[in-house]
Amino acid sequence: MTTFAVVAGSVGARLSSSIIIILGFANLLADGFAMSVGAYL
Repeated sequence: MTTFAVVAGSVGARLSSSIIIILGFANLLADGFAMSVGAYL
């Protein structure tokens, strides 16, 4: 859900497509890292 919110906010801010894709992938990586660390702990 948060990835959708980041991408939707970026589209609403009228950022370029490449920046939107970068933000989406960065959010996916950060969410995955946070979930894996939480599961490990």
